[in-house]
Amino acid sequence: MAIGAALAAMSAVLNGRYELDGNGLRPNLYTILVGSTGCGKSQAQDLVSLVASHYKYPCKTDVGSAEGIEDTVLKGPDPKAALILDEIGHLFKAMENGKDSNALKMQRKLLQMFSSSQTGASPRAKSGESTVEFFKNPYMTLIGTTTESRMEGLSEEMISSGLLTRCLIVKARNTYQENPFDKVGISKQKEINNYLSFLNKPFDISWNSGKSNTLVKIAPDAAKLWEDSDKYMRAVMRDSEELNRAICSRTIEKALRIAMTIAIWESNEPIITRSILQWALNFVQISDGHLIKVKNEMASSELMADANKLLNRLREYHNSKPEKFQLVECDDPNGVGTIQVYAVKRKEIGDNLSWDMKRTDEACNQLSESEHIHYFKKKGVGKASWYIRLLSN
Repeated sequence: MAIGAALAAMSAVLNGRYELDGNGLRPNLYTILVGSTGCGKSQAQDLVSLVASHYKYPCKTDVGSAEGIEDTVLKGPDPKAALILDEIGHLFKAMENGKDSNALKMQRKLLQMFSSSQTGASPRAKSGESTVEFFKNPYMTLIGTTTESRMEGLSEEMISSGLLTRCLIVKARNTYQENPFDKVGISKQKEINNYLSFLNKPFDISWNSGKSNTLVKIAPDAAKLWEDSDKYMRAVMRDSEELNRAICSRTIEKALRIAMTIAIWESNEPIITRSILQWALNFVQISDGHLIKVKNEMASSELMADANKLLNRLREYHNSKPEKFQLVECDDPNGVGTIQVYAVKRKEIGDNLSWDMKRTDEACNQLSESEHIHYFKKKGVGKASWYIRLLSN
């Protein structure tokens, strides 16, 4: 979470003068910090506020309307601002309600401001004004906090609308039983810490509308990685269902925004290297993984419907045919030694539900995440059998 907040802070104090060479992309980020009460979300927010004030950057913590967003970004001393919104999940929930026109206007404005830094924006025209203003490259960074339960209570509309897909979803480390960075091969924390020492760097971020944009270059090997990654993501999107496709559609763009941010802070003549872009891609891979998990656990998701069906069937099966449950040895769920439990073979459940094994696997894995069941391999000689152990009623 500290890493996500640091990236948001680094991005926030940049402005519309920086753009990706040949692309026009700016490095503003939308970041959502997700964690339980007491996990450090407020300290992460404070980090962004600290950096913003250190560089005399306009920061807003109370915006209640689309007009408020517009006035903050476009009517302030500079066409740039950071929005720091506590409990942003409540705002997202209000946006789902079609009856709340004010929240829907805010949603449209957030969608607009994310990409308008690449071009420009015209604010609303007030009565009596003879001309329409146009702001080139307005620059807005968003950082919000919420809880896992609030995220899971959202509907799939928040993904399909494109708002959540524009956001980096960053979870508190203590919500995991293992280091998520290990999954993508980042084991050296020193590599990450190097990017957190930016406050010691003297840096001119003052706004001057008369200056031409500073171009962020990209090294040839990084450009090749960008091209290869883009081809890969397009292939993934072709084989994905609608919501996963929406999530994948923003992966490369978010990675480029992160890479630009790091490159700008590293050098007065910024260039995205392959290592920087790879780090950014890894970070977004973790973020998108969090969002896919949120999508799967939304009450309206097909996977949750399958998981609940399986859980109910498993409970019925346990009550009606306890003899089908065998005493087997498995790894302790907490990773300490082995335990003996009564469990049922996966095939037994799959056959009774007339599901294929893949669908059973997905539902079982989802239930394992929510700690309703434990899904494991039987220890022993020869080919292992998959078992399902019911944990709770």
